[in-house]
Amino acid sequence: MNYKVTFHIIILFLPVFLLAQESLDFCTDSTYCVPGITGMPRTKGLVIRQERVKNYSIRSYNLNGEKVSEGVVNRNKRWTAKLKLPILLKENLKLGVGLNYFIEEYNFDSKGTPESVFYQNLENKPLQSMGLRLYGLKTYLGRHYLIFRLGGNLNGDINNEIPTSRLFRGSATVLYGKKVDPMTSYAFGIAYSYSFGPGFIYPIFSYNRRFNNNWAFESNLPVKAELMYNTNNHKNFFFVGYNVQGSNYNITFAEPIEDVKTYFLSKAEVRGELRYEREIYDFVWLSTFMGVRHNVIFDLEDSFTRRGELLWDNKLAPAFYFGGSIFLVPPKKWVD
Repeated sequence: MNYKVTFHIIILFLPVFLLAQESLDFCTDSTYCVPGITGMPRTKGLVIRQERVKNYSIRSYNLNGEKVSEGVVNRNKRWTAKLKLPILLKENLKLGVGLNYFIEEYNFDSKGTPESVFYQNLENKPLQSMGLRLYGLKTYLGRHYLIFRLGGNLNGDINNEIPTSRLFRGSATVLYGKKVDPMTSYAFGIAYSYSFGPGFIYPIFSYNRRFNNNWAFESNLPVKAELMYNTNNHKNFFFVGYNVQGSNYNITFAEPIEDVKTYFLSKAEVRGELRYEREIYDFVWLSTFMGVRHNVIFDLEDSFTRRGELLWDNKLAPAFYFGGSIFLVPPKKWVD
């Protein structure tokens, strides 16, 4: 297929359904609620993102809490690709599907501790995640709405001997919300995800508020909160806030640790971030970001059971990260 044709097909199918950005701002008893608030950035349809971290320390402890190794992560690089597409667009029900792919690698300087089997095995090993997500928005007459998201990912050594059933990681979120006015909305719900490393069920609260033409606040607590500033022409957006990211990989090592063949690598981090997004041409945007990430979990477990025995407890120092992305959004004429 011609590349230009492929590009235009992607553009034509960019989603306009998630937290719908429609011209209708008011919710009345005779109309279906539109939960999106005034003046927020357009929904991202296609995203390609790269992130890099350099030179931070790592200390590793065994089952008995004894330090067995320490070193420096010279480089940790991450690539992300996401695509969202609509599959159903009705006045009171919108459904979409999302595809995502993520890969990261670690490169170590073991500081003269070549016996560190964990570092050697993880060196330049691709940690991969690929998945499918279903997004839904159900709106009601008046001010209320329901948001739900279901996801399934394969995390770990995808093209290896590990059965697909052991690579699978599911996630789900349900939020019931209210549109207070064109400037404010909030929602309560529950989520199950691997944002905190292991699979975890937790309550979630979303609050979105636009203060004026330039300032706004978005949150999805406890995993994300951001203060946003935009220029008057809405072509430049600045964000400051925090987010929680985590995952859980099922992997194998060439040189086994404690005679174990397969492992769970659980990781989670809290990130303080500054981000700038800039319109390049209508639906084409660029973003650059930087921040500091604080490690919460980076544990290696025996994967014989879903709750494996801890083999290595790793402590990572806070680290500076930076990167950029390019993304596509619906053209202005679709949402005006």
